[in-house]
Amino acid sequence: MPTGENVFVGFISYSHRGDAILAKRLHAAVEQFGRRGILQRRRVRLFLDRATMALTPALWRGIEEALSRSRHLVLLASPEAAASEWVDRELRWWLQHRDVQKILLLLTAGDLVWDATNGRFDATSSSALPSALLDAFTEEPKFLDLRWTLREAGTSESVGAFQDAVAEVAAALQGVDKDELCGDDLRRQHKTRRLWMGVAGVLAIAAAVAVKQYLQAQQSAERAEAHLREVAEILGSMLVETQSDL
Repeated sequence: MPTGENVFVGFISYSHRGDAILAKRLHAAVEQFGRRGILQRRRVRLFLDRATMALTPALWRGIEEALSRSRHLVLLASPEAAASEWVDRELRWWLQHRDVQKILLLLTAGDLVWDATNGRFDATSSSALPSALLDAFTEEPKFLDLRWTLREAGTSESVGAFQDAVAEVAAALQGVDKDELCGDDLRRQHKTRRLWMGVAGVLAIAAAVAVKQYLQAQQSAERAEAHLREVAEILGSMLVETQSDL
């Protein structure tokens, strides 16, 4: 199991043709989930080729290095992924060097059908599964069905559903219960909200004091100006009287 600061909690394997947009959304949302604030470091780091990799003359070498630094492999399963040469290479590397139990299946299109009689995925019905995984699991894995994202993207209902899916993925990657992770995140949100409310209260008081001081200063200036006008009028009257005496 890779350790250290340069470790990715997950490596997203997907079809560029089928799931590029969803992979990017998922990558950003999972990394941001539970973040303590905009100035805090990410709680988790996910590898996504187009978001993480720099330009390189040795693409597979860079992919292999990222796989070696990852604790989980997150597969966006779809017919396009099942037909992808790159997804196949990533999965075969993982099965050779890592534990199949560290693979998270997210179904984005097509079907995944478990054959309980033979203890494997049904090769004919599982259109979303790359061939490398047909016999890889010794018991039926739980997968996350995200096929609804193609139908309901952008609706108000989909926003909450997507956040719930992100929480489930983040919890699996961190090895904690989703309720525990969400509760921890909610407590941080409440703490942050109270902090900002306190800051807003202090700013409101400071603004009120500044306005009061400004008004007082303006009133003092007006009184001083009025006093100067009175003095000027008196001096003017004295000057007129002096000229008339002459």
